[in-house]
Amino acid sequence: MRHLPSFQALKAFEATMRQGTLSAAARDLNVTPGAISRQISALEDDMGLKLMTRHHEGITPNEAGEKLARALTKAFGDISSVIQEIREGGLRETLTVNVYPTFAIQWLAPRLANFNGLAPEIDLHIRTSLAEARFDRGDIDVAVMIGSGNWPKLKSHCLFPRLFTLVASPALLEKAGPDPATALRSSRILYSDLHIEHWEQWLEQAGFDDIHISRGTLFENSSLAYQAARDGSGFALGQIDLLDADLRTGRLVTPFETVTTGERQYYVAYPRNFGDRPAVRTFVEWLLSEAGHR
Repeated sequence: MRHLPSFQALKAFEATMRQGTLSAAARDLNVTPGAISRQISALEDDMGLKLMTRHHEGITPNEAGEKLARALTKAFGDISSVIQEIREGGLRETLTVNVYPTFAIQWLAPRLANFNGLAPEIDLHIRTSLAEARFDRGDIDVAVMIGSGNWPKLKSHCLFPRLFTLVASPALLEKAGPDPATALRSSRILYSDLHIEHWEQWLEQAGFDDIHISRGTLFENSSLAYQAARDGSGFALGQIDLLDADLRTGRLVTPFETVTTGERQYYVAYPRNFGDRPAVRTFVEWLLSEAGHR
């Protein structure tokens, strides 16, 4: 390790530069002005160059002095921040989580206050993408993924299956009449590209061979379709677990008993060597708890 000047000398110099005079620096560090002057002289001798000019109005730093003072102020500030964090309960940690947009909007975001209360020392960075997470291409720590759970390099835990059924607003059903089949045939279908296959599966299973989703309104993602359904624009194919809050509060209803199950399920996954990281373990355990795994 390269030789560094004494900490006390560096502290005296930084305080003098920050306060503007030897006297003010002395009060800041609770020492005498003479002690500050001696520490700065020792620092200059150690470095082999002058850092400032002393005069009756105070001090004037040269270019080297200004450069050193900036670095010291930042370094001492960083040290102070870390010490404060430790005193308040430990170092903060950032956790980057990759999720699907609809999952983030409908399921994760409404629950984040619970996680923040559980682990206030963890700062979550939420990324959304329709593509499967690639842990070898960035700084993703944890991901919510759809699949069978068979990712050789990842540790994964099943959150819940994807259960689909039609949802609509109570106002739409009230307006269309008491028969939900008639209401479906007379209303718009609200869908996204990703769930055309699931729509067709549901319609076939429910016996609506005469309905084709091409007559409906296409959205970029399911969250937009759900919002349109809340506003009474038509029927959306809802994922039951993602719409739990809407169904509990009655913003959306499920007028049909038919429920279809997607072949793939929701998983939380992370690289196997990440499993011992406290932040990863805390987030994954919380996610599983929120999904009903006690």
